[in-house]
This record gives sequence, structure tokens and C-alpha cells, in this order.
Amino acid sequence: MNKDLGEEDAYSRVLDGEHRDIVKQAVNAMIQADTQLRACLENIDIDKIDISWKDLRERILIAHKLIASLFFQGTGNALQFEDSQIVENILLQTTASKTPALPIHDSFIMRQQYASDLEEMMRRAFHSRFGKDIPISSEIIIEPPRLFEDDGTPRTDEMAAEDREHSQWLDRNIMWLHSK
Repeated sequence: MNKDLGEEDAYSRVLDGEHRDIVKQAVNAMIQADTQLRACLENIDIDKIDISWKDLRERILIAHKLIASLFFQGTGNALQFEDSQIVENILLQTTASKTPALPIHDSFIMRQQYASDLEEMMRRAFHSRFGKDIPISSEIIIEPPRLFEDDGTPRTDEMAAEDREHSQWLDRNIMWLHSK
């Protein structure tokens, strides 16, 4: 496969950056599905945008014509496996170099002093898997998340809810199960 799609965001290119969250859900559903998805899945709120599911589907196919053959083939899990192999490679590198990193969805958290090492590990892992370079962005977070309330009580329930709010895994899994 190995198609170069450029550096433009995969979701923002569809509706000129508008409604990125809905486009992302639709793209993931289309990659996960093994049918043509003639109707919008119920967990995608298509009513928030001014086009029909058919039109959104078509715009996604046009924006991603180089990889259009991947849609509706049930390739989502295979692509997630590829992603997991890259993450595993990075984690093995961080372990070997004793620079601990915490994987969170499609990102890593680690001490700022190791950021350039992590970027190099990410580039190396991607290149070893696909033979290509990848753009990598980094964000420095100054303020750590609040792990405890003022009285010392752990914020585990709140943190789990916040994690779910930012996670796309459950949504993709539900879409995949729905397509079966």
C-alpha cells in the first residue's frame, strides 16, 4: 500500500476543517466496516452538519481517493494492529534506554528532558515498519493533571471519565460491532 497522503490532516481535508469530530467518526466507521454503510450509524450525529450521510461519505472518498480501496473492507483492525506494532517498538526502545514513556491513545507522555529521544524513537519505529518518515508533533504540558482532591482523595472516577471523553477506541469498537 504505502501511499503518501501529504501532511494535511486526514479529517480536516474533508470539510475544510469544519466538523472534524464527525468526519473522524465517519472515516473510522468506513475503515472498520465491511459493508458500504449506505446509512449513517446511529452514534454519528450527522444532524450537526448541513449535508447528508451520502454526501459526507462521498466527500470522504474523494478526499482520500488514494486509499479509497481500504474503505468498507473491514481493514480497521489490521490498521490498529499496525499502530500497536509501532507503539510496541517505541515502548521496547524506551525500556532499553531507561527513558520511561506512558502511551495514551496515539501519544506518549514522558519527562520533557527525553522529548527529543522519544521523537527519534517514534521516527525510527515508523520508518522500520513502513520505510518512510513521519511528521511528529510535540506538546509540552507544564501543569500536571490533578491526581488527588484537596483532601487527599484520589480522583480515579473523574480521571476515568475524562479518559473516556477523549478516547475514540470505544466508539470505533462499537461501530465495528455494529457492522457485524
